[in-house]
Amino acid sequence: MGISIPRIFVEIENSKIQEFIESGRAKKRMLIVKDSGEIKLIEIGDQFKNIDGKIYVQEIYDDAYKWLIDLENGIIMRNSIIITPNGEYIFLKKGKRVYLFEAMGRIVVPLVKVGEKILSGRRIAAIFTGKREVRYLRSDSAGKIVYIAQIENKPQRYLIVLIPRED
Repeated sequence: MGISIPRIFVEIENSKIQEFIESGRAKKRMLIVKDSGEIKLIEIGDQFKNIDGKIYVQEIYDDAYKWLIDLENGIIMRNSIIITPNGEYIFLKKGKRVYLFEAMGRIVVPLVKVGEKILSGRRIAAIFTGKREVRYLRSDSAGKIVYIAQIENKPQRYLIVLIPRED
């Protein structure tokens, strides 16, 4: 697919699909997930006909934390699909528990990528303090990184979301 940042798509009800179609053409990038598991990408302007599966509409990746995750309880709030830069599809199911990591400091540098599998104890972010010290945020769980977003600029604040590995 040739993208450099992850993309996120959120499931919509089939009854709302007309909001995203104009004159038989898609107004937003969409995914159709068929019962067989096949995924079809619909680009903006593509002809849009019969719906034979679940529809996911692309949303702004950086703002997804506002609607994707219950930040207090660490639970996915809407069925979503993230496409990683290497083309992997990550399905996030509503109600699934995730681990949230927050990194905050003068400068924060994430050390992981979306789609990366990590082990417990792995450094996931470098945090540079105002005193020019470097601290590291470590994961206390093994799993897969599914979302990374910068939430604030000063001080820098990042949210890193991990799906725990299921043994």
